[in-house]
Amino acid sequence: VVADGLVPPPPERISNEHELKRAMHAAARDLHPEQDWLKRIAAMVRLEAIALGGGSVAFEDAFTSSLGKAKEAITAQVTDRRSAVVKQASHLLAALARHATASFEPYAEHFIMALLKTTVITVGVIAESGDAGIKGIIAHCQSPKVVVKLSAAAREERAPKARACAVEYLSLILQTWDLNKKYIEYIDNALQTCISDADATVRNNAKACVEILSATSPTSSRDGFARVDSKLSGSAQDVMSIDSGSEVTSDQRGGRAQRDTGDERASARDRSRSASRATHRLPPPPPPRAA
Repeated sequence: VVADGLVPPPPERISNEHELKRAMHAAARDLHPEQDWLKRIAAMVRLEAIALGGGSVAFEDAFTSSLGKAKEAITAQVTDRRSAVVKQASHLLAALARHATASFEPYAEHFIMALLKTTVITVGVIAESGDAGIKGIIAHCQSPKVVVKLSAAAREERAPKARACAVEYLSLILQTWDLNKKYIEYIDNALQTCISDADATVRNNAKACVEILSATSPTSSRDGFARVDSKLSGSAQDVMSIDSGSEVTSDQRGGRAQRDTGDERASARDRSRSASRATHRLPPPPPPRAA
């Protein structure tokens, strides 16, 4: 039993390439979305059994080609509405990444992006299965294309949760993969955007990723870390400047209010004095007429 609670099937031994192609074709056919969901789960179990039996190693080229033909059919299981189907599909992808790594690697970024879509779904089993599937792929298949795709997703995904998850997976990659400078720069460029994301979780994950980047790749990431750190400091100073400007404006407004009040009082006194002087200058009333 693995972490997702599913029991791996007994390995299916394949004796020749023709038998492998036939078995893979049958499984892909049974994965058609119009097939009964139990039949589709059985097909995914068989694909895992073939990988466990060493078919992907003994007949690597044929397995890679057959997996490519089944790629869209497997993706359809990831996007299914039944949580049991999604859970089995996520389990299968992690198993293929582990037991058929060379054949799985050309399609790793495609499947990771499909699984990333499940992380925003409100059904807990589906979101958790997708998350486990991505982490399983990252643990066993170090495909550089995955870094490129996740870096783009961290900046461009519309759903904040998807962006936050993408940054989290980049942090995991930094901790477990040996990346060259080119792919570290992809992550650095993503962090430049994520560090000021509108969503707090994305920002927090990005800050944690910056710390991991500086710890795991101190030489390669020094320039990138400095740029991100400078951006963080600049953002903080901007906020402080805005606050300071607001305080000065408030003081100035208070001063103007006091001056305006004093001016109004002076004007009122002047009007009162003018009225008093005008009253003193009025002529006396005429004497009353005789009856």
